[in-house]
Amino acid sequence: MSARSSWCVLALAVPLAAGCGRVSFDLLTDGSGPGGDAAAADARGPDADGSGLLMHFGFSAGGLLHDDTRDLEGTCTACPSPTAGPRAGTPGALFAGTQCVHVPAKTLAPATFTIALWERQDSTPRRTLFGKPENGATSFEDSIEIGGGPGSSGLTVYSSGGAVGTAVPVGTWHHVAGRYDGTQLAIFVDGALANAHVELPQTYTDDDANLGCDIDTGTELGYFQGALADVRLYGRALDDLEIAQLAQP
Repeated sequence: MSARSSWCVLALAVPLAAGCGRVSFDLLTDGSGPGGDAAAADARGPDADGSGLLMHFGFSAGGLLHDDTRDLEGTCTACPSPTAGPRAGTPGALFAGTQCVHVPAKTLAPATFTIALWERQDSTPRRTLFGKPENGATSFEDSIEIGGGPGSSGLTVYSSGGAVGTAVPVGTWHHVAGRYDGTQLAIFVDGALANAHVELPQTYTDDDANLGCDIDTGTELGYFQGALADVRLYGRALDDLEIAQLAQP
């Protein structure tokens, strides 16, 4: 993450535009089927069904490294293991401090985005949950990242345009989301807005995305220790009600 070695915080924020004129859809189901249009897969905005879901890791049995939206397959040297998720019927992946999933997502570059996931932090400090580095081979920057901030329970959403953070309790499941609407970057905890800042647009390079770790100056580091579930990347800024829906227990 930007200045991730010291886990410093930048600034982010986001109220969001409502889905006026958008096709009605169910956030928990639409856009999560296999396959799909190639142009939609690389979209810088909503995909074909209108949900805007660009990536989804549901960590189902037999598909722990499989993206349900674009049929991407993650790879790992040290892989997470299956675990129970935050609610009945929601499986999770356990990251014990050395695991990382690399997702082939070089072409993903949404101008607006929402990262939404469930996380349970099992040790401190918190590290990277999800990220897409910006020139990860040579820099410490990230186009998009959600991970540890200052303090043992700090959580920050980073982009190359800034960052915004808040505290999240340790040892229990919480839903967290980061949203950028083209102007503001915001962080949500358990469906409620926690902090927001006006920020510049983020920039992208052809780096892959990562679950459970970061890549800084070519090195895999920033390992998360805990569990993740229902990891989603949308190519648009979800509105407050949509984020609250994803956070339902």
